[in-house]
Formats: sequence, C-alpha cells, structure tokens
Amino acid sequence: MAINVLSAVDGVEILPGLAQRAIIETFATGPHGFADAMLWVPCSLREAAYLAYYPGVPHLNISRWGSTLYEGRVQSREITTNPVGVRLAAFGYARAL
Repeated sequence: MAINVLSAVDGVEILPGLAQRAIIETFATGPHGFADAMLWVPCSLREAAYLAYYPGVPHLNISRWGSTLYEGRVQSREITTNPVGVRLAAFGYARAL
C-alpha cells in the first residue's frame, strides 16, 4: 500500500519515506466519494513539526496496486508526544469543500 502526503501546489512529496512509517487508523468512502481518513506517523519531533506547520493544505493519497483507495485534503495536523509523531485527519474533496 502506498501512502503519500503531497504539496497541493506542485505535487511533490512533503516528507519522503513517510509512507513506510504511517499507520492508517481509518479511511472511508461515502455515497459522494471519499469521506475521511485518519492516520498517525511515528517520527522525530523535528519531522512532526515540519509536517504540522507545512504551509497550505497538503493532499493525501492512499493507493494499492495502482488503484486509488482514498484521496483528499489534510485538514488537521496534530503533534503527539507520547509516542512522538503526528496525527493527520483528511477529508475527501466532496466533503472538504
């Protein structure tokens, strides 16, 4: 499974290697498309701060074998301290607008 957090401006991955560490808590679809997703990424405090305070609204893409399972905007970024990491909450585009 591939998990990518991308810059909304140019589509470049914000923190390369993030996908290998990410733990998906939930993701769902609804009648109008992708609904919401929650994931937690164990990382250093420096990486967590970089991701949490990254300017703009990043794009989250979860795919497997070339098929998109989830796609949306990261609306909430929260630094966790025990254990250190960052929790991301995203909404599908139909729900985020």
